[in-house]
Amino acid sequence: IRRTVGMLAISGASVGAVIGAAGMSGVAPGSSVIWLWVGVAVAAEMPTVIAGPVLLLRSRVSAAGAWDSAQALVQVVSIVVFAVSGSGAVRPVLGLVVASLLRLVSFLVVFRNFFGTGINGADRRFTIEQIRFCLPLGVALATGTLARTADKWILAWKSPHQIGLFAVAAQEVPLLAVLPYA
Repeated sequence: IRRTVGMLAISGASVGAVIGAAGMSGVAPGSSVIWLWVGVAVAAEMPTVIAGPVLLLRSRVSAAGAWDSAQALVQVVSIVVFAVSGSGAVRPVLGLVVASLLRLVSFLVVFRNFFGTGINGADRRFTIEQIRFCLPLGVALATGTLARTADKWILAWKSPHQIGLFAVAAQEVPLLAVLPYA
């Protein structure tokens, strides 16, 4: 569990940094501040996705349901409160950041007993082997997901009034998306 949380934290920080850098450099459309905050939210949220499965693994089904419900409620309330407190797109994103940070803090408190003192040599070797084994599939999944949605985001950016029509017309056959992974 410790290794998985560590890998998720590294992944989240990496993805968050890329999102923030893309926004700050002007590569991503929209406000650079929004992209920076989205990067922070991703980095804070990623290590916590293991909470529900860990509780289920420990046969704590009710606790897993309570965790997911509570976190969803915090996220909705945070986003809505920030959205109605001001105008613009930055406010709901700040709500998302607050919810992600609260989730991270509560995760660290609830699961503090799962974290040891550090990574020994065997853990480090296993982690490197795990990255080598999973990286090609991760890149394939990310590329496939981005390839399926990139055109919609580009159209939304360039021609926002036609995105609904395009989204309906561009529905893909699920079998075709699964074939490369099979």
